[in-house]
Amino acid sequence: MIPPLVNRYLEKRGHVAPLVPFEPEPRFHRAVVIPAMAEFHYLAATLNSLASNPESMLEDTLFLIVINQPSDASPEIVENNLRTVEMLNNSKLPNLFYLNTVLEGGVGGARKLGMDIALTKLDWSVRPLLFCLDADTLTKPNYLQNIAQAMEKNPQWSGAVVNFNHQLPDDPKLRQAVIEYEFFMRYYVEGLRWAGSPYAFHSLGSATICWADEYVRCGGMRIRNGGEDFYFAQSLRKLGEIGFIDSTTIYPAGRVSSRVAFGTGPRLGKIIEGQALGFYDFGIFIELKQLFDLVANTPPTELVEALPSVLHNQTIDFMTSQKFSESWPKILRNTPANDVALRAAFHTWLDGFRTLKLVHHLERTVSAFSRTSFEDAQESVRQYRLDLKFSRD
Repeated sequence: MIPPLVNRYLEKRGHVAPLVPFEPEPRFHRAVVIPAMAEFHYLAATLNSLASNPESMLEDTLFLIVINQPSDASPEIVENNLRTVEMLNNSKLPNLFYLNTVLEGGVGGARKLGMDIALTKLDWSVRPLLFCLDADTLTKPNYLQNIAQAMEKNPQWSGAVVNFNHQLPDDPKLRQAVIEYEFFMRYYVEGLRWAGSPYAFHSLGSATICWADEYVRCGGMRIRNGGEDFYFAQSLRKLGEIGFIDSTTIYPAGRVSSRVAFGTGPRLGKIIEGQALGFYDFGIFIELKQLFDLVANTPPTELVEALPSVLHNQTIDFMTSQKFSESWPKILRNTPANDVALRAAFHTWLDGFRTLKLVHHLERTVSAFSRTSFEDAQESVRQYRLDLKFSRD
């Protein structure tokens, strides 16, 4: 039986549609949701990698493919999707269901549709899981089992990110671009972790896992054509911790794409075209650490007055532009009067998006914080002993 909380979500925000080849009974302990638009050349390998998981895990896992295209899709996309349908009809992966739909919300809309549908097919007598995966992403044989075990050991997590290594292409130029961009992703997250930010996790759609009830509580996947993974993960973090699962690894394709405005595909394209990938100066993370340490060690009622004591004037300007001094007294009035709750409230205010805005403000306004080189970023990693988990297995 679907819990009342889930039914209310589906009535208010849910998007559902019928599945092919039939409507399965709601019996699954987990669902793997894969958006697919013109992914015929990649999806079969992804499904084959999933099929290598133990039969005991496959039998209670729903695999849901959301084949999608916009209303103005090119004939090439339509034809590719039709070939994908034919391939799925002949797939040997158990519990594989799909729909082929016209959808305007891009990958975010497709992911949301799949995850919303999955809510109606899960066994709610257990605490079910939702796995986000992409059509071009390979998995290990221990993918399902190790993630399920990690989540069960950490019920306090609202979600988690799975370790990832992008597939390295044969083309030397693209290969180097993939290596640098993956380093950029890990460098930013580990810089945030070093500084003490609770938003130090990767926002990567193919690597995101969450409890199904937490998916509902945070309002579901965002419908955006780019950036949806970032906002969804941020909302999950406001409910609980985001864990990191390194007992298995996924392998997204390292390929150029222009389907979304930003992310791995567009950034790789810019690097290939000759646009250098600048790295954040580590001084920004030092400034963030000073801010977070100040929050951790200052009585909450004195925080506004204490900010100018140690922070750069441009950090103060940013806080002023974001109306922190007006917001904080209201937060104090509406938050339980204990340090833990109030500091958590601060980090709800200075969330992942606002932190990124502060980072960008500092790099624009402080010459010492201008973007730096790949080599300088590597030196900062060594100097501050950051663990980027950048190994290749």
